[in-house]
Amino acid sequence: MGNKQSAAAAEGNAENLPPPAPVNSTSSPAAKDFSPLKKTMTFDDRSTSAFSNRAEGFGLNNTALKRASTFNAYGVQGGSDAKRFAYHDVMYRQHFNMQPMKKMPSLHGMGVLKAAASAASELPPPDDDSCVIVVDTFSTGAVVAHEAMKRGHRVVCVVSFKDSGAIADMVPAGLELNFVATLGFDDTLEDQDQALDNLVADLEKGGFTNVLAVMPGAETGVKLCDRLSEKLGVRTNGSAGTEARRNKYDMGEKVRAAGVRAVMQVQATTWGEIQTFLDNWELTKTPEIFEAIVKPVESAGSDDVTLCKSVDEVKAAFGNIMGKRNGLGQINEAVLVQEYLSGVEYVVDTMSCDGEHKVCTLWEYDRQPTNGAGFVLHGQRCMTADEPLAQELIVYLKKVLDALEIRNGPGHAEVKMCRGTPCLVEVGARCHGAEGFWCDVIDKCIGYNQANVLVDTYLNPESFAALPAEAGATERKGYGHIKFLLSYIRGKNLRISQAALDEICAMPSYLGHEILVKEGADVVPTIDCFTWAGSVKLAHEDQAVVDADYARIHELEMIGGGLFECDATDEAGTTDAATPSDAVVVVDPFSTGAMVAAYANNYGVPVICVYSAKLEALKEVENLVPQGLELHFDHVIGQESDDAEEAVAQTLAKIGSLPLNVIAVLAGAETGVGMADKLSDALSVRTNGADSTEPRRNKYLMGEKVRAAGVRAVAQRECGSWEDVVSFLEESGLEAHEPYRIICKPTESAGSDGVTLCKSREDVEAAFKKLNKSTNQLGMWNEEVLVQEFLDGEEFVVDTVSRDGEHTTVACWHYDKRPANGQFNVYYGQHALTVDQDPAQECIAYIHKVLDALEIRNGPSHAEVKMCRGEPCLVEVGARCHGAEGAWIDCADFIYGYNQAQVTLDAYINPDAYATVPKLPTTRKGHGALAFMVSYSSGVLKNVNEKYLEEIRGFKSFVAMEIFLKPGQKVSPTVDCFTFVGNMRLTHNDEAVVTADYERVREIESSDDFLIYE
Repeated sequence: MGNKQSAAAAEGNAENLPPPAPVNSTSSPAAKDFSPLKKTMTFDDRSTSAFSNRAEGFGLNNTALKRASTFNAYGVQGGSDAKRFAYHDVMYRQHFNMQPMKKMPSLHGMGVLKAAASAASELPPPDDDSCVIVVDTFSTGAVVAHEAMKRGHRVVCVVSFKDSGAIADMVPAGLELNFVATLGFDDTLEDQDQALDNLVADLEKGGFTNVLAVMPGAETGVKLCDRLSEKLGVRTNGSAGTEARRNKYDMGEKVRAAGVRAVMQVQATTWGEIQTFLDNWELTKTPEIFEAIVKPVESAGSDDVTLCKSVDEVKAAFGNIMGKRNGLGQINEAVLVQEYLSGVEYVVDTMSCDGEHKVCTLWEYDRQPTNGAGFVLHGQRCMTADEPLAQELIVYLKKVLDALEIRNGPGHAEVKMCRGTPCLVEVGARCHGAEGFWCDVIDKCIGYNQANVLVDTYLNPESFAALPAEAGATERKGYGHIKFLLSYIRGKNLRISQAALDEICAMPSYLGHEILVKEGADVVPTIDCFTWAGSVKLAHEDQAVVDADYARIHELEMIGGGLFECDATDEAGTTDAATPSDAVVVVDPFSTGAMVAAYANNYGVPVICVYSAKLEALKEVENLVPQGLELHFDHVIGQESDDAEEAVAQTLAKIGSLPLNVIAVLAGAETGVGMADKLSDALSVRTNGADSTEPRRNKYLMGEKVRAAGVRAVAQRECGSWEDVVSFLEESGLEAHEPYRIICKPTESAGSDGVTLCKSREDVEAAFKKLNKSTNQLGMWNEEVLVQEFLDGEEFVVDTVSRDGEHTTVACWHYDKRPANGQFNVYYGQHALTVDQDPAQECIAYIHKVLDALEIRNGPSHAEVKMCRGEPCLVEVGARCHGAEGAWIDCADFIYGYNQAQVTLDAYINPDAYATVPKLPTTRKGHGALAFMVSYSSGVLKNVNEKYLEEIRGFKSFVAMEIFLKPGQKVSPTVDCFTFVGNMRLTHNDEAVVTADYERVREIESSDDFLIYE
């Protein structure tokens, strides 16, 4: 209990605490007299292998790695909760951190809903104080609610997700609803049992205690319907089997466990799981007949259901689906890979009461490959139980319902006849969807429909007894089809032919139609239920009439048929199909590189993600994209070769095959600089050129090239042996300086990884032996060690964006570094300077010379410089944006009114906007600081004291905070960027407020009860 530090930490705690930081009059009033330090989290994409408590997932050894492989980009919104991804998961993944939509769209997703009338005059008044609950009254759920109202019942609408706004008052066109109440269920509450209790309490407060039934409206409401009906003691399927009635993988496995034919499948969140499944699948061994289905675990219709005919296509489909927001507004948190069930697909719509199942409707789906998609639904035909195969389907489906414990209420099952036997595609414990558009057709064909049968079964059980077990020939009153209108065109300014519509409306089987696209709008080819152009209801006593009308509608919707016309565009949306869309390549879009890609997303510019190296040497990478940042890649290109030149050639070939015109290539992270230089050079876009890439990446060559240009550079030598070190020390005369200070560090790494301050020759020897021939935190092999002059002085950062050799300095930062926990250069935070604050002007002028020396003529750069003995001297510079996962962006926007990531993109794609940015940071709009929270103790974390976190959230300057640590995690004293507790962004118009809050953070992190250990 309490804050139990380890003995070692407790003993050294007094000397671990940082020294006070007095005001430095030579800088801004808030600037600190920071102790002389060397380096910070510049190349700062945090690696999970930084310390032993985070290293287990990497499996690193001393095997030489060709490039820095991966990043651990703790995110802007709480990165510690992010998922871990294996290389193949990352290589193909296109969507990161997508957030669910707060409003559930129509099943068509095309805005066909309209607000309900304030009153429903045709509905009879309720008979008593009883009520019926319908969960999620969307799609056919609205029809169910309307049927209950028609019978004189009061209906309460319950929405199964929070913040639904007015969506619960929206119904399919033509329906008027009058709910006595609309209540929301808080699906975001961690304790879902408590959330259910809160909903029940809300019902009681509203006087809705006499509940006759709880019925499912849409697919999204199935889980809550099961739980609520069970809680209220009304007719229910119970909550025990709910998951298998919603999750397609669990559904198949539960059916299989009951001894009923089910599809071969695997549910996966990583590529490794899929690969294992495919390796054990016989079809994988015969690629010529390989067929697999890849689809979201939970969605609707044919949303992202992909037929794959090779393992590579499975990989691509996995990358497209995983993490994406699906058509129901939910996030795909897993992917389902299944055997492809060849054959005709059928629908069996059922109603159950106390375990007895009756078939309301049978449909045959008309699915065909269309517009490049494997199985677009063109329409559906109403069947009766006496038709061929119908009985096989019915018998099989009843076994499925029993296996899934659907004992009460509706079932909407899709079944394929595969190799002569039925096999389940999926079943929903709710009514057939499509906004109930089919109800009129079924009424004409057999005289009743699943929606009104549901209401009668729950509210008048005797009617269920009178319902035929199945609709056969004796019940048939006519023949019917639903014809979904398909678009075969892509373009702008859609034109819908009134003459063609008039012809459809005059057809003898016509019952009604709905157009889901808008005149004058953009139109895309139909590939799923979310891109239908509309639908037509057909029914007639003569089957030949219905069939002929169905065929004629298909002719009209085809290109040249006359129903739809537009100004044609290509897939990228340009009106000239010969001109590809402009696109941006981001190489290694990790850390702030992800922010650059996100800005491109916001501009509507396609983003091609390129990974710079084959990353399989590492088992896992963590938190590739800052949490809270929604990001989409239009294409993802990974590397298959260890040879750098071959990797570049393969990447260029893949880019060349895309219907995109690359206008910019940007390095997202430090590891992407080399590949970005080569790609931009080869593609003849704005570039720094590949000839000088090495001095922009290798710290030793960097210093030597700067020195060769006549610019002050650190005294240094790259040493491969101890003899080399001794020779340098004696020739340089650095050992004559008092006090003795020499720096040893890897030639390429991240943050303060391996940076060692040596106070004697013995220290130098020990540091050299530790670093030489070892693997650093980025997975790189330290072939040599960089031995340098120690730069004594305060450290600053100059962030620039260049275009054609003209440099714009977008920020100047003063680093707050202090000795702590035995480390000489712990990074506490950073404060922004303007050009009038010393030594900003001097640092900026110096760095511009450095950029010219290193031939950084285009794009961003992030330079660290020390004021050493009265003059600036380069620590290092990266030809990419300031890192720290972009946590500083909030501060930069508030202080300067712009930030480096956005200005970088403007320099390439919006030069007019770029031209408006001041060449120097002359204007201050406010004040701010980025603060990193430091640990002075160790142990297994129980929690971070909420008292202090709440105090921080109450700061006047508080913007955002993230805690990197999680309960149960081992905590170490902070010695570098890999062992921070967390960070926070502070901004305010009053500098004194920011300063006071920043210093309060320093007090809080030093408190004995800040971190509470087990």
